[in-house]
This record gives sequence, C-alpha cells and structure tokens, in this order.
Amino acid sequence: IVASLGVIPSVRYSLLNTFGVRAGMSLTVINSDNQQPLKNASVVVLGQTQTTDEKGNASFSGLKLGKAEIVITKRGYTEVKQAKTLGWGSNPVGQVKLGVSGAQFTFVIKDFLSQKPILGAEAISGDFNAQADQDGKILLPLDQRADGDIEVTIKAADYRDEKIVIKTSDTTEKAVVMAPSKHHVFVTKRTGKLDV
Repeated sequence: IVASLGVIPSVRYSLLNTFGVRAGMSLTVINSDNQQPLKNASVVVLGQTQTTDEKGNASFSGLKLGKAEIVITKRGYTEVKQAKTLGWGSNPVGQVKLGVSGAQFTFVIKDFLSQKPILGAEAISGDFNAQADQDGKILLPLDQRADGDIEVTIKAADYRDEKIVIKTSDTTEKAVVMAPSKHHVFVTKRTGKLDV
C-alpha cells in the first residue's frame, strides 16, 4: 500500500479517500474588467455549492482528493469551468476572473462634499450588483438588454442610499454624488448671535 501511495497519483488519492482523508479549497472571484470582487457568485465543486462573500471569496472543506471540476456562475457574467486536482491540504486556487456577458452600465460615485471617489460603494438592480473600484467607478452588468427603464440603488457605508432610474438603451457613464447619512451641524451668526 505504501508503494502504491507514492507511485500513481490516482491510486494514492483513491486510497486516501477510502481512509477518509479530505481536502479543502478556496478561491476569489473577480470581474475581469475592473478586477473588483464579485459577491453572490455561485461556486460548485464535487456537488458542494458555496456563494462568494463581500470580498469574492468562497471556501470548501470535506472534498474528496483527485480530479474535480470547478463551475462558477453569476447572472450577467459568462460561466467559467476549471479543472483542478485536489491534493492533501488547502488547495488555494487564487483569483478566477468572470467576464460580462450582457449589457454593462457605468457609474462614478463621489462624496457630495469632498468630491472624492467612494471606494466600496455598491450598485444594485434586482439580482445584479457590482462594487466600486479605487476611482469610485462601478461596472454593473445585466444579462440582457430590454426596452424601458431600470432602477438602480447605490449603497455605501455611512451614506444615504441613492436611487436612480436609467433607460436600458443609455449606457453612457453616470455621475452619482452621495451625501453622508450622519447629521451635520452648522453654526451661523446671521441673526447677530450664534445659532445652530
């Protein structure tokens, strides 16, 4: 048995699987256009399904060793399939890039007061979502272009949500400014005395 473990990988994996040895695997799914993480992408490996988190990460455990197919899907993006041989251990896959398969809408998100880009802002329309890069730019894909309007909600931590309606035929870049959600206090002496 020991000799078999070292000679042929398929035999080695089969024997290890028989003895209950299992592997882990992890990967990060990103948008191929702007390199931003894609959350809520579905990743399927050997019958297990995981959904990527806010950072595009998905992790698996309890996988059988040997050959496996990784299938990654997300609405508005092209499906990706990869072959991977899972060995003993954690098996990090690294980044997997998904390309947009349909129409894509571009938003540039800035702070109302500072006019600085808001990193991590998110555009959401139905089941579709995308995050802003370091320049505040969001590339929001849709799996098909239909006539009419779509509603997009822009969200960011510590900012008020912004809802905008755009025509599906209009793919020009949209500038969106966001106001902080916290109350601001202004002091004035317009009446001759200090007022808040």
